[in-house]
Amino acid sequence: MERYNFLLVMCPFWDVKYPPIGIAYISEYLKSKGLRTKVLDYNIITYQAVNEKYKKYWDIKTNFVWEMPDFLKNQINECVDKILSFDVEIIGFSIMAPNQIFSLEVIKKIKEKDPNKIIITGGVQAPLDNAHFIDYHIEGEAEETIYKLIKAIKNKGDITKINGIIIYGQIEGKIKTKERRKPPNLDSLPFTKYEDFNLNDYVEERIGILGSRGCINKCVFCNDWKVWKFYSYKSAEKLFNEIKYHVNHNHINKFEFFDLLLNGNIKELEKFCDLIINSKMKIEWSGSALIRKEMTFNLLKKMKGAGCVNLVYGLESGSDKIIRWMGKSFTANEAEQVLKDTSKVNITVSINLMVGFPGETKKDFKKTISFIKKNYKCISNVPGVATCFVLANSDLEKNHKKYGINISMNNSWYNWYDNKGNTYDLRLKRVKKLVSLLKKLKIPIFEVKIIKKEKSFLDSLKILSDKILIKLNFKKQINLIP
Repeated sequence: MERYNFLLVMCPFWDVKYPPIGIAYISEYLKSKGLRTKVLDYNIITYQAVNEKYKKYWDIKTNFVWEMPDFLKNQINECVDKILSFDVEIIGFSIMAPNQIFSLEVIKKIKEKDPNKIIITGGVQAPLDNAHFIDYHIEGEAEETIYKLIKAIKNKGDITKINGIIIYGQIEGKIKTKERRKPPNLDSLPFTKYEDFNLNDYVEERIGILGSRGCINKCVFCNDWKVWKFYSYKSAEKLFNEIKYHVNHNHINKFEFFDLLLNGNIKELEKFCDLIINSKMKIEWSGSALIRKEMTFNLLKKMKGAGCVNLVYGLESGSDKIIRWMGKSFTANEAEQVLKDTSKVNITVSINLMVGFPGETKKDFKKTISFIKKNYKCISNVPGVATCFVLANSDLEKNHKKYGINISMNNSWYNWYDNKGNTYDLRLKRVKKLVSLLKKLKIPIFEVKIIKKEKSFLDSLKILSDKILIKLNFKKQINLIP
């Protein structure tokens, strides 16, 4: 049996459209350092094994499940047995909200069967449950940190000197080491070739790409940018060569950028488009983008020529005041121009919307309604309509007093309120109005992020939207999709 230095595991539920990009990049980096690494995508294994009627759980609209479905319980022991069949001491788990419950149950059973296994986790935040079964958690970007950690474990080095780690294990409580001081040079990291995966196993003939990490904005409701700490990007040449490799070797010509924003560096974006156009490669790509005045008609036209087919913009509000208070760097007028120009060059326009941000008045909400009515013809769809959530580690949570919000009650992450009448009930009413408008304008909605309050309200939302998601960030998932 081949012995490995490190096993990387992805548990359900996670996206099955393409391979998990995080563990793919980590594996590639560790291999470049001479480590024998194995990847186990148990998410796709489980998806392929279950009855067809259960596959809906892997849909983006339903995969935030916070109680273990009965059909999945048997898979836990099978996953544990599969992991323990490998000759490996150190096991890493990529843990996000949708796969947290399954992952932690697997980790617990592994430790019960073999306490000598060393468990490393990574993800947006450290797991809250079963932490005593975890040895180390990696904060933020993982490649260099995991490599140093594996070396330190092997050589019995001082792990407390490695930045970006939470140490659990056999100690009382936990130790958090210093934060990393600078981002890695993305051009120096190997891009993933996806050799650890059978690309035919996945639902779509496309793969994920990372052209950058972090964000040039610091939206106060967001906690994603805090994971990366810094904004860093690949050069246009590096990104072009990565795309070229997949076209020639994996025979893939459709790509999804998993960046928080693909247009953080306009100069490199334009150079990348020039390289694609001059190479005459025929590809399609899409991703999230920041609304900014540098997104001119000419640049968007060039992006279209280079294969861009869809851009998702985080508009959130049509009120300049709220846009500014959120920490965004554009105005409603600039947003209107960018959306129109994007639509003119035949790039599909998607926008995300949020209601009830602290300080949002009736007048501010009406400005969002007016913006949608004025620009609906250039809006192709709305991936998400959400009430404002106070997410862990966001600036809204860390500095809630600054924003005049009370988060002392149970479930305050969604049920917060201020002294000016901004309550969850008010936010629900505004969501209902916004969804009703979008439905009337025949703009598809992919998910509505709210928490169940009363049956009659949810029933009315189900009527208003063909595709509704009810997400719960804590204990339960309420699924309104038949």
